[in-house]
Amino acid sequence: MFYLIGVNHLVQSLKGGATPTPENLYYASCLAEAIVRLNPTLVAEEESRESLRGRISIAEALALNRVDHVLCDPEKRERKAIGYRCFWDLQARIYQEDRGISDQECEVRATAIEIAREFGKREDYWLVSTKGRDLSTTIFVCGDAHVDGFRKRLSDRGIPSEVLARGVGMTPEQRELITEANLLLTREPNIDVV
Repeated sequence: MFYLIGVNHLVQSLKGGATPTPENLYYASCLAEAIVRLNPTLVAEEESRESLRGRISIAEALALNRVDHVLCDPEKRERKAIGYRCFWDLQARIYQEDRGISDQECEVRATAIEIAREFGKREDYWLVSTKGRDLSTTIFVCGDAHVDGFRKRLSDRGIPSEVLARGVGMTPEQRELITEANLLLTREPNIDVV
């Protein structure tokens, strides 16, 4: 069973010695409560050593000496190997194709394409990253935009899941961007860039 926590990635880590933000504290509280209540076999997160850049993973710190922990997100070279096109690359390509597009439209379009065409590549990578570990009770922390798609990917593989929390640390602007991107996907399910 996978228990998902959807977050703004900024809440997941702290620079050593930094004072936690209220969002960091809320996330840590949510995760700590889930660890106590569920007694998981694994705490996994959409994060990599490379992206932490020396910061401390709150999930890793909370799991320390209590439960297995794994950082599941691919680093740059691995993203290249799986053919992952990131938001910034998509945004640049969209802008090159249509210089008349507004910044907001470009951002929504790039987000929609990343959700529809790219997220699955990383989500598959996450599952490969957890192979060989006891997944019987897994708490998985991921970007909030991944929650619905990752749940479907898990379900397609016969893995039950439940959402513990959504939108942890998300700003109203981030929520609106994801909503707009999903609405665009409803209207244009085959959206992509050449």
